Amino acid sequence: MQRRAAGRATLVVARADWPRVVDGGLLHVDAARANAPLDRIPSEGPVEVDAVLAPGGDESSTDGWWALHATAAVELPPDLAATGSLAEGVSFAEPSDVAMAWDRARSAFDEDGADG
Repeated sequence: MQRRAAGRATLVVARADWPRVVDGGLLHVDAARANAPLDRIPSEGPVEVDAVLAPGGDESSTDGWWALHATAAVELPPDLAATGSLAEGVSFAEPSDVAMAWDRARSAFDEDGADG
């Protein structure tokens, strides 16, 4: 886990562990909350999950964290590889029961320059 600030984190999930995250609904990764099919995430490399800690959530438990975005790098053709990088993924809808805290967390991510 790579922390950005209290209550917010970017979690790096190994590719081999990603199916377990999806199947188990860990980090509240749920296809019903996603803006696109979860298989849209590229099949190679680690998955980066921007997440926010729910109010009163336990940061040592996956139940405490809610995914905002899940992305993975897309392999570029050799002629484009030197020009930068590209990631593809999904965003997740805010849970209604923590909407106000969610808005504050999203604003904090945006202020830090994260995509959203």
